[in-house]
Amino acid sequence: MRQVMRGMRVQSARTTESETPLKLPYEAEGKEGSIRWYAHGYHQWMLEMNYSLHTIKNQRCFFGKFLKWCDERGVEKPGEVSQELIERYQRSLYHVTDDETGEHLSVNTQRVVGMAIHGFFRWMKKRGHLRNNPAADIELP
Repeated sequence: MRQVMRGMRVQSARTTESETPLKLPYEAEGKEGSIRWYAHGYHQWMLEMNYSLHTIKNQRCFFGKFLKWCDERGVEKPGEVSQELIERYQRSLYHVTDDETGEHLSVNTQRVVGMAIHGFFRWMKKRGHLRNNPAADIELP
């Protein structure tokens, strides 16, 4: 199965902090208790902790792709995400191709996607929203 994904390439050029406001690749807020709802809180926390806007923008983009993938499988709550589900998503990235070049995603891009997922679930666990971090033992490419 060949999948094409737009906007998955890691950008090396940094964006300036004064650029237009960040736009989410998914709804900013979802139903209370949904992954989207918590993701909005996570990204707000990143902003409050002075993460660069470039970092937050990339995290939102990459995590947003994972959210879309979860939506397609009916996964809405953080507790429904398992290590096996994340590993399936990682394997699916192998089949994704860049819409501009037609090439598979680089190992670096796949790693950054995994890091975005890992960071979100680490935050969820630290805040007490999850008992276990399903991404804790995920091996990144």
